[in-house]
Amino acid sequence: MSKIKSIIAAFAVMLPFLSASILTSCDKDVNVSGVQIQPETVVLGIGETQKITVSVTPSDATDPTYSLESSDASVATVQNDVVTAVAPGEAVITATTADGSLKATCKVTVVKHVEDITISPTQVKVTVGETQEISVEFTPSDATNKEVEWVSSKPEVASVAGGVVTGVAVGEALITATSVDGGFSAACKVTVEEEFNGIVATTAGGYYCGDQYGTGYDNDLLFLLSGNVKEGGLSLAGKGTALWLDLNLPKTGATKLPANHYIPILSDDQEQSYTWLPGTEMGAWGIVGSFIYSYQEGDTEPQYIMAEKGTVDVTVDGSEYTVDAVITAGGKEYKFRYTGSIVLKDVKDAGDPPVEEYTEIDLGKELTQAYLEFDGDIYKTGGVSNNWLIYLADSQVDFTSQSLVGPGKIMMLELNTAPSAGKELSEGTYNVLNPTEITSSASLAPFTVVPGLVNDNAVYGTWYLATETKGGQFQPLCGAQKGTVTVKKSGKTYTIDFDVTDDDYKISVKGSYTGVPSFYDGTATTSSLSIRSAASSGKALNVRNLARRQAFRK
Repeated sequence: MSKIKSIIAAFAVMLPFLSASILTSCDKDVNVSGVQIQPETVVLGIGETQKITVSVTPSDATDPTYSLESSDASVATVQNDVVTAVAPGEAVITATTADGSLKATCKVTVVKHVEDITISPTQVKVTVGETQEISVEFTPSDATNKEVEWVSSKPEVASVAGGVVTGVAVGEALITATSVDGGFSAACKVTVEEEFNGIVATTAGGYYCGDQYGTGYDNDLLFLLSGNVKEGGLSLAGKGTALWLDLNLPKTGATKLPANHYIPILSDDQEQSYTWLPGTEMGAWGIVGSFIYSYQEGDTEPQYIMAEKGTVDVTVDGSEYTVDAVITAGGKEYKFRYTGSIVLKDVKDAGDPPVEEYTEIDLGKELTQAYLEFDGDIYKTGGVSNNWLIYLADSQVDFTSQSLVGPGKIMMLELNTAPSAGKELSEGTYNVLNPTEITSSASLAPFTVVPGLVNDNAVYGTWYLATETKGGQFQPLCGAQKGTVTVKKSGKTYTIDFDVTDDDYKISVKGSYTGVPSFYDGTATTSSLSIRSAASSGKALNVRNLARRQAFRK
């Protein structure tokens, strides 16, 4: 018992010291041994946020607090453990323990995400083995990740690698580009054709002429050039081959060439929307309509071959045109293809290109046939004058036909004589009336010449007309505005000399006929000055309604 008491007494003596030791041990700090941030890397779009988690070890550290700081607040900010993306770039978010001895970092990359993509072109044509590059545009244009994945719907028809399409076999395929960022897609239709064996034009251009002929249609002149051929002011020069097209399209006033399928005009009553005018050689005046220009090595001069038939196909993708033309000219088929931009110069109000000198046509004594038609007071002048319609023609014109068609040359004259002369064409000199001086039918005094006039696309008065096309319609080349016609007679033989000028189109025509003409009495025919046309009575002169179409000057 005494031993137990001794132990208790000893413990009681030591107790104060043990308590002090225990209390001293409980008051000692637990230091931080480590710090981590999760995630360690972050990729954000502008305006996006990401919560980060900071872990401090040991978990019972006396002071587990930390601070967060961004290395570049213009790129990314951090507050309350939330990172906010501000602008493209990189920033480092650093967590620092309270004592500053330990740090952990998170790398933040801020990007501009792709919002959409487009592909250009959206349609392409290639031949087997030919390549074509396709480009992708991103929205926004400064998107950070511009990687795309390319896929062909039919790699056996068209393959694609890095945006370059290769024609493999004839057919169609869809090439799709998909953005790695966002998964946006756009597609291009690829048509693979057999290798083109025609003429590949390297340059194209043209003119928008508006409704220059008063037909109710717009007129475009389009040229496709290859080799070293150059165009300037409605003329071609240089070695190579070119296609010149005279196109008709709906009257819209637009200077952009519309996509469509164009066919040739074969008759005047044909619907003219999306058509092209075949070529006609008009002697000294030049060429009207469409033609092939060919000037090859060894040629002494260029050839102008009149286009006869064929088709022209125009497609448009944005600002890029594709023109495929298959044209027969001079009995030979020509194939043209052009791909690229086409700009039409607006000349609808510019008038015809300036002509420095008059074109002078001297027919000499080429006109060996004559047809005289007496029409009496056809213009109802009230007894002021009688009217004569005269055709002078070369040997090619068939006067046995009621419808006069080409080839050939015709000088059509309208003369006024005194009623007292009856049905005899009076000898003397006849002066061409100024068109502005014809104020009424009474203006048609004896020994005057009715000038070349146009009404409702028909010609009447005094004109020189010609065509080199067999069975073709005559083209009005020179409408008399001034000049004289002289008539002499010896028995039944007439000599008719003419020298007339068209100031508007800078062309003059002169010549002489001597012989015994055919005579026709057309007094049973009635008409008026406003509707008198070349085919009003007697011989029907087949005149193209598109009178005075702009000629191409060689």
